[in-house]
Amino acid sequence: MKEPRRSTDSSWRDQSERALTSDFIKSRPDVAKRFTAAWDKAVRLINENPKEARKHLAKNTFTPDDVVDTVPMIRYFMAKDLTAKDKADYQKFIDFSVQTGTLTEKVDVTKYLQAF
Repeated sequence: MKEPRRSTDSSWRDQSERALTSDFIKSRPDVAKRFTAAWDKAVRLINENPKEARKHLAKNTFTPDDVVDTVPMIRYFMAKDLTAKDKADYQKFIDFSVQTGTLTEKVDVTKYLQAF
């Protein structure tokens, strides 16, 4: 399976749809920690107060004003907050993707769902 913008380092740290390479974490740990903290703050805002989060959607994206209130707000999770069942369910989804041909090879999701 090809992964976008992959460095020569094969281990990634999932940040709820955001990934940091181990190379980046090692070379810029201060930036990685700040990014992770900011992303965690954003995830909490989106999950706990989607109405307030929509204000940022309108302000910081090209989303038209007449669409902002109807855009589905996806629930995000930090890797550190996933339960064993969450990870198993995600693995089932990935395995299904392999079976249907969406993904070309098996993927062990735990390799990518590591909290930083």
